[in-house]
Amino acid sequence: MRICLAALLLLLAAPARGEFLPDLPRAITRTDTASREAPVVEVSWDARPHAVLGGEMALWRWQPERWQVRWLVGAMMATDNAQSRLSAPTELARWWFGSAVVVQFPQSSDPDHALEFAVGLYRQQARTLGDFRLPDAFHSDAIAFGGGGYIVDLDLAALRRVGPFLATVRLNDRVHLPGLALLVGQRSWADVLGDTLSDNLSHQPNLDLTMRWPISPRWQPVWAVHGELLVPLDSYVTTRGYVRSHLGVALPGQHGELLPFVAIDVGAGPGLLVNRDEFRLALGVRYGPN
Repeated sequence: MRICLAALLLLLAAPARGEFLPDLPRAITRTDTASREAPVVEVSWDARPHAVLGGEMALWRWQPERWQVRWLVGAMMATDNAQSRLSAPTELARWWFGSAVVVQFPQSSDPDHALEFAVGLYRQQARTLGDFRLPDAFHSDAIAFGGGGYIVDLDLAALRRVGPFLATVRLNDRVHLPGLALLVGQRSWADVLGDTLSDNLSHQPNLDLTMRWPISPRWQPVWAVHGELLVPLDSYVTTRGYVRSHLGVALPGQHGELLPFVAIDVGAGPGLLVNRDEFRLALGVRYGPN
């Protein structure tokens, strides 16, 4: 957690286009995605408060002809409540941090067309805060550890103009290290890695769609939907999933974008709440690079 906090402070303290940063980390932004794991700054309330603090930073860029390769680091920390409806989320925390290589395929002269692929290595974890303990009794078919572990993140994103809208489609899979062992038929190694790394998941495939209407450079309606499955390592553990959608208005600025939104979230909860099935209607606002 201390490593994650230090990474976040570095990311927030560094200017988005400082001299030592060759460019923004990604050609296709994740600011407006409906994913819970977006590296943004966000606060929301759905009868219980939630807060997110995250960001990404490009460290190096290589551009042969029209291709572009970036090396980036990123981190995100979120706090939630499982029971309390007080204004501050102080009961649960989850975070991820790591690094990725992003390849932007041959760039088009049209700024409304882009295609990029990223592969990264991340650590994600969830825990309770202070003296709080979850009241829910875990059953034998529950996903343990809140979905934490070491993951290989595979991400493919495409940006296209569809009529008056800008559409972003993102295919992603977070493959956990025990899941990699399963892919090559090493069940015993998968069990060893799962126990050693406190990891109960095989992989987390997800699909993300965002539609943006650039009606004005100052305000742009945005609708997004994100669906994700949490596939366990063991067959007797229940596969979980959730769908989250939000509708908001993006307010681009010189250094970033503000996005007030209303969101609907159905299915498994975040982090240690993964074994709960909930329906959540939230109001919130987020900030991230544009």
